[in-house]
Order: sequence, then C-alpha cells, then structure tokens
Amino acid sequence: RWAVDGEGLYQKIEPAAPQKSQISREVILRVAAQLFRQQGYSATTLRQIADKAGMKAGSIYYHFDSKTAILDEILELGVQRIFHAVKASANNIGKGGHRKKIGAAIKAHLVTLLQESDYTSANMRVYGQLPERIKKRHRPLRRAYGKYWDDMLADAQRAGEIRSEILIVPLRRFILGAM
Repeated sequence: RWAVDGEGLYQKIEPAAPQKSQISREVILRVAAQLFRQQGYSATTLRQIADKAGMKAGSIYYHFDSKTAILDEILELGVQRIFHAVKASANNIGKGGHRKKIGAAIKAHLVTLLQESDYTSANMRVYGQLPERIKKRHRPLRRAYGKYWDDMLADAQRAGEIRSEILIVPLRRFILGAM
C-alpha cells in the first residue's frame, strides 16, 4: 500500500479502482482523525470510531491492529501530505527567487493544512500527549520537514534575501508556529 520514493517519503500505491476494503480503511482513518482532533487520543475509543464509520468495532481489526496503528498512520499522513505539497509547490517556482519559493511553500502549507485539517489538526492536538515510544517513530519525518524549511531559509539567507543576523531555526519555528 505504501512505498518509499527516492526522497525518502512514503507514496501511496493505489489500485486503478479503489476496492471496498481500501474505501473502508480510508473511512476509518478519516473518522478517527476527526475524533482524535475533537476529543484527543485517550478519549477516543475504537467503538466510537467504528460507530461513526458505520461498521462493527471488530471490523476495524481487519484493517488495523490497534487504535495506535490508526493513530500512527494519521500522524504519518498529516505530515507527509503537507511535506509533499510544500516541496512540490516550492519546486514549481524554480529559479523565481527565494522569497517566491518561501511564499509558495507557506501557501502550500496553509492550503494543505486546511484541506487535510482533520489529519493535521489531530497531529497537532495529540502529538504532545503521546508516549515517547510513539513520538519516536514520527520524529524522523517531522525533523526532515523542519530541515527542508531550514535549508530553504538558509539558501535565501545566503542569497541575501534574508538578513544574515537572523537565526534560521528560530525563524523556521516562528513561520511554522504562526501558520
């Protein structure tokens, strides 16, 4: 279902026409993301997810081993979708200038954040509440996203489009935090 592309990002491999099981899986993920966003991870039960998805609680186990497995995929998808959109948008600018590239990245981040709001909002809401073992699995992708921004901002700084005395990591944290 997933494959790693040349840049280390997971790309979804889908059949030509979605199968019923794939549609059910996506419904589970969408519903779980909504509930995690609204209630948090601990307060959300598999029964609630199943009820809202219109299936029996036991049917979830056909698609996922546990509530944690559902959360893992939601966390991964939330960051991956934003990361992919930001990279694609920034790369489309080409040599149009670093500020244009940063502007395109900001726009892509915000648009994706709004379009995928349940996934990204669930990610933001529950990440700080998660046990260290779960956070640890998701740090590499989150760090890669931060590094992408750091590199983009550092390139702009080297080109003189960001003042040299501005520290890149706090700038990135400010930009992402403001969004």
